[in-house]
Amino acid sequence: MDRRVAAAGLVAFLAIDIALVVLALRSGREAPAASPLVSTALTSTATTLPTPTTSAPTGASATSTTTASTTPATQPSAAAAEPVARLVSALDATTAWRATVGSCAAGRARVEVSTDGGATWTRLRSPARAVARVQP
Repeated sequence: MDRRVAAAGLVAFLAIDIALVVLALRSGREAPAASPLVSTALTSTATTLPTPTTSAPTGASATSTTTASTTPATQPSAAAAEPVARLVSALDATTAWRATVGSCAAGRARVEVSTDGGATWTRLRSPARAVARVQP
């Protein structure tokens, strides 16, 4: 009885393992649905900062008084999110990779490498259907 349970457990484990391997291999074949987005929006809340003002002395008193009034601080404007168009990854001071995001079949995606600190770039043939990231 114990051998049957062990054999059934091993068969179940192998079936799950094969299914996971198939799913992992198929995930690289699908083109990305949309380009990754980068948000450059600034998140800031309006704050009030005290602004000191000095009043001139009046009468026989030679002391000055300082009062604080509150004025709203300037609030940065938020920029709209834009799709990523160019990816750059530097390996060291001389070697770097860059790519243009898009479909390789349509000719919009490019993968390039520089070995002279970015002075010149050599275009490479992409092994993938689309470029979504650069990782040397």
